[in-house]
Amino acid sequence: MLPLEPKYTKWPKQAEREQIAEEFEEDGIPGGCVGAIDGCHIVLYACPATPDRKDFFNRKDRFSYNIQAVADFTKRIRHLHVGHPGSSHDMRVFHHSEIGLSPEELFGEEEFLIADGGYQALTNVVPVFRKDQLVVPDQVSEIVISLL
Repeated sequence: MLPLEPKYTKWPKQAEREQIAEEFEEDGIPGGCVGAIDGCHIVLYACPATPDRKDFFNRKDRFSYNIQAVADFTKRIRHLHVGHPGSSHDMRVFHHSEIGLSPEELFGEEEFLIADGGYQALTNVVPVFRKDQLVVPDQVSEIVISLL
């Protein structure tokens, strides 16, 4: 499946990101949002037979990989970063991904991703979900403005 990733997960060019931001804005996320980012655990059937196997044991007491995905407003995957063991925090995976390493190559001015509370607020990442609380659109605007 991973060899197919480049064919199906393409980061949107500027014009397409503008369209994505408009769609998010119509759904109540104020201007500039070009996707939603999150980590996901892919549970392994058994303990990996590697020297670092304990690193694959996640906080939910299972062996897994932690993958990171960015989806647009249609739920199309635009970015995928795979390869970190299940014990890796979402921000660790983020900082090793293309998005974390080279945001200036992927985002225009005032473009950002929404995220859950597992991500820290950065210039291009706005956490809007914290535990069981949703940040309302007015609060998102305030957060975005404070980051600019």
